[in-house]
Amino acid sequence: MSKMLSVLVKGLTTLLLLTLVGQAVAEQARDTTGKAGLKLVGQAQFSVLFWDLYQSWLYSPSGRFTGVEPGVLFEIRYLRDISKDQLIENTVKQWQHLKVSPAQYQDYLSQLQQVWPDIRKGDVLTLKVEAGHTEFYFNQQPAGVIASPDFAALFLDIWLSPQTSEPKLREQLLGAQDASE
Repeated sequence: MSKMLSVLVKGLTTLLLLTLVGQAVAEQARDTTGKAGLKLVGQAQFSVLFWDLYQSWLYSPSGRFTGVEPGVLFEIRYLRDISKDQLIENTVKQWQHLKVSPAQYQDYLSQLQQVWPDIRKGDVLTLKVEAGHTEFYFNQQPAGVIASPDFAALFLDIWLSPQTSEPKLREQLLGAQDASE
């Protein structure tokens, strides 16, 4: 009886492992962002008081952040619901914190209104830097493009500028490299 039980447990374990591997392969196949070929630079979780708001990851081809250039990918998994209007409002507040002139970001606001959806807990919004434009993905599917060579740097400065409102988050996203670079 114990031999039969042992065979059954091994069989179930193998089946579970095959299922998990299959799910991972399917997840990677559904991911149209191109993240699979990139290396993690750093990750961070943003919380206010006792509310966890989002987790974020920064990727690059080399695993180091050397600047906003094609191949850089920034991903946010939201841990609560947030409307696109709140996302845009918070983005503007962060640009104001960085002392970005409204003339620099005003034209992007209507584009973001078109590209960004309302967010539900668990949703993932991804920014991918390409030559001359920025691509957004929602839950690994294309959401829209900002056709400007300047937008990605302006947007990523919210987290990666030395003047960010969240220096510890910046440090975590930049990983082990010197955050003062």
